[in-house]
Amino acid sequence: MKRAVTMALACIFAVQVWGPVHAADDAAKRAQQPDGKLQENLSDRLTRELNLTPEQKEQVVAILKDYREKAKAEREKMSASVKALREQADQKIVAILIPKQARKYEDLMPERRKKIEMQMKKPRHLEADEK
Repeated sequence: MKRAVTMALACIFAVQVWGPVHAADDAAKRAQQPDGKLQENLSDRLTRELNLTPEQKEQVVAILKDYREKAKAEREKMSASVKALREQADQKIVAILIPKQARKYEDLMPERRKKIEMQMKKPRHLEADEK
């Protein structure tokens, strides 16, 4: 019974910790569309709604490009750190399980991660921009 509770708590912890981290990472990846498409749309929208001059638009485009490059580098760093943390947590969870549970855990986690990734790929961050 104690092991079942521990396993349940470990799974809840994994979903609650990894889910939001992956959501933020995936949303950031979606925000960086090929060739800075999202930033182009933003600069066009700002130009239109703020009545930017051509010089201002050029500066906005440069600022967004710089942001995109820096954000990409930060996401790559964060992704590596999160992956290492996830692997450490997996190792700790497996360490408290009996062999049968550990095997089942190893079988379940890739499937669970895939489901989380699929949920995170939904472009929820765009919904706020459309309102």
